[in-house]
Amino acid sequence: MRGRMIALFTIGIILLFLASCSSPRHPVNNAPDIINPVAARMDSAFVTRGAVKTVEHLPGITRTDSVAVRLESVGGRFGEFYVFPGDTVTAGQLLARLDTDNLGKQIERKEYEINRMRQLNFFDNRERLLEIAALQLNYAEANRAAAENPGLNSIENINKISGNIERAVLAVSHAQERQALDLRDAETRLSRLRDEAANAEITAPVDGTVIFLAVSHGERVNNRDVILYIKPHNQRVFVEYIGQEMNLSHARWGAGAQGRIGESVDATEQIFDLAFIQPTLEEQLYYNRRGIAPPIRYEILGDETALPPAGEFMSIFFYTHWHEDTLRIPRNALFIGGADGNYVYRIENGTHIYTPVTSAVPTETYVAIFSGLEEGDEVFVRP
Repeated sequence: MRGRMIALFTIGIILLFLASCSSPRHPVNNAPDIINPVAARMDSAFVTRGAVKTVEHLPGITRTDSVAVRLESVGGRFGEFYVFPGDTVTAGQLLARLDTDNLGKQIERKEYEINRMRQLNFFDNRERLLEIAALQLNYAEANRAAAENPGLNSIENINKISGNIERAVLAVSHAQERQALDLRDAETRLSRLRDEAANAEITAPVDGTVIFLAVSHGERVNNRDVILYIKPHNQRVFVEYIGQEMNLSHARWGAGAQGRIGESVDATEQIFDLAFIQPTLEEQLYYNRRGIAPPIRYEILGDETALPPAGEFMSIFFYTHWHEDTLRIPRNALFIGGADGNYVYRIENGTHIYTPVTSAVPTETYVAIFSGLEEGDEVFVRP
């Protein structure tokens, strides 16, 4: 019995060994299904009729042109103001003045210098004239001596004295010319100082409101420096674009703009119609010489009493492209720069037909079509 159990156990072990040899050690993965490529999708769209527009928003600030007040005199040290920002002034009103104490001292010094020059010139010229008179006496004495004792030495002495007289007279003439030039320069400077003193007071050129003081006490100024700015009472407020310089053209910045105070887009806020302000020729030349573009400005239309004050931030928004009622296609249906200009692929009976078109500048979504297509035509659209 025991022998039979050992035999059965041995047979079981052999069977298990054979089974393990016939089975794979790792599972076999099935091959994946073949992936069929997806065909490229060809989109299309129909030519429709409607509006084509692009609205652009820009930051701006309300401003007003101001009058820059300068000195009428040559210049000097600034003294003091008699007005401050926010003060209302009338034309001719005293606004400020130069430091006339310093000007007075300069005038006194220049007057003393001129008087001293005249005194020195007088004594110098008198001394030279006395020398000439002495030479003339010697010349007369030499002539008498030559008449009494004619001879070669007498003639040479007379000629020598005559030459000295001519040189002395010429020296006097040159000295007087130099004195006259120096005196004229000093008197011109004195005249300028007196003009500065006479024009030391700065008055308002127009009725308006003081908005900015540009100098301080003791500062050296001349007639090119701005002393202060005044906003005239009759000056309207305008909006100025405050971003980086951009291409200036009527097509880009033209009519149809509107402005809204602040950054909100709440439709209940007050909206102002704006009109593009074309820079004058003088303004264009001024900025061109400095290599910068003129500022982009819009006039605020409407009742002057309802206009916003200067210094308010305003959001400017306008249509950069606008076609009220036109044929249009999606932007991606237009191809740029073909042999005949811009073109599309019109789809007819499943065939793509090359079709030149006349179009406007594309917007972010649509392109206005002026010729080459008709409403209802189907065109290919790039994915």
